[in-house]
Amino acid sequence: MNRPSSTLSALLLLLVMTATIAYKLWGGVMPLVVASVTLLAFLLLQWRSINTTGKVMLGVALVSLCLLNWSASPLQIATSAFSRSSFFATFLVSLCFLRLAAKHSLMVKRCGKLVVNQPPALRYGVISYAGTLFGTVLSFGVVHLIGQIIDKGNSLDAAGGSVRIQNIRRQRMSLALHRGFSVLPLASPFSITMALMLATIPGLEWQSLLPMGLTTAVMLIGLGWGFDYFNNPKLAPIDAQYRGPDLSWLPALQFAGLILAIFSVAALLAQMTILSLPLAILMISPVVGILWLTWGRRTADTSVACRRTTHILRQQLPAELNGLRSEIAILSGASFIGVIIADLIPQHQLVQLVQTLGLTSAPLAIVACALIPLFALTGIGPIVTVTVIASTLSSTTAFQLPPELLAIGLMSGWALAMNSSPISLSALMVSNTTGCSTRDLTLNWNGRYSLVSFVCISLWLLLLSTTLTL
Repeated sequence: MNRPSSTLSALLLLLVMTATIAYKLWGGVMPLVVASVTLLAFLLLQWRSINTTGKVMLGVALVSLCLLNWSASPLQIATSAFSRSSFFATFLVSLCFLRLAAKHSLMVKRCGKLVVNQPPALRYGVISYAGTLFGTVLSFGVVHLIGQIIDKGNSLDAAGGSVRIQNIRRQRMSLALHRGFSVLPLASPFSITMALMLATIPGLEWQSLLPMGLTTAVMLIGLGWGFDYFNNPKLAPIDAQYRGPDLSWLPALQFAGLILAIFSVAALLAQMTILSLPLAILMISPVVGILWLTWGRRTADTSVACRRTTHILRQQLPAELNGLRSEIAILSGASFIGVIIADLIPQHQLVQLVQTLGLTSAPLAIVACALIPLFALTGIGPIVTVTVIASTLSSTTAFQLPPELLAIGLMSGWALAMNSSPISLSALMVSNTTGCSTRDLTLNWNGRYSLVSFVCISLWLLLLSTTLTL
């Protein structure tokens, strides 16, 4: 794409973000119309570069407009569908500022080296938890960051000249990165999954959801760490390259502090105003990203740092924003489809079917959790299934599903789908950066872990159900 088109596309996305925030803050038809029309213009301009999945999703979304003829309130449903699509596109655009700043951060690069330069007994856990922590800001960028360091650091010399040990190290570190990144739907308040749950499920509060999600994520990472230990009881030789005494933990503490600070400001803003947590996050993320970028390039002359920041934003932000084209197409299309389909599903008949099968409360949440990875194996991504299931099951109280229970079940299913589907984007990216196959990563190496994880999640949902209904 030439430079003028790239700049125009980026400006369209920034306009989508501005109009969507205005709509969320003050309402009115005009901001939503501007956001929707501008988003459509961006997608049309980027159509040739959108991947196949994104094109299919947009095509299905266009066809689903015809289904509005069967809706009892077509205008209201269409407004809700366009609003949801614009909001999630805005969420991706807003977080892009943080990712751009992280790419230029020396602190982040030092964190990546620290993560993989650990003794074998600690390396798995450190990589897993780091994949989750860094992924809250970097998203898929953490796969590139840690994955490339894993690939470069796992040399034959570092493995003591043993190809077997080199392969074992590749397997263990790839699984650690993949499993850690896969729990982001549960652990990250900046994830699109958390935003989707809060926007779709009535009565759901982030104050209760986030601790439950973090607990579930820690449980899954701990389970993976246990699998790693028992599958590798004889630790590989420890090489000095992985234990460098000059590596400080200070950058990791600084990064964790930065994430906590961003979340704290957003939470405080949500607490003191009428803003939801996702809306507060998407409003402050561009500001924090620009400040972080400026601070990271600070000099004695503040004006010089500001000029450098402006230069980076002008030169690199358009490419970063346009790189979101496929994610925006998939996410916007899926959320649009989910709103329309959920409205058309006959609720009375669905309630009767579920009650006939005896699926209420925790059993229903467990079944919903299982459906997400099963559909993912067929190529239907979690964003589609989660949107439809969340919209459908949260529309009535007849299912006896507390909002937190439904949300944790769906978020856990999303995490399992990322872990087990060989065609998931996370698996493809880890495979490309670390040199292992997606089938090994998700099915051969990860099959038992995914099954045991599902059993543990099922027991956890049963326990949560008892606790939430007391």
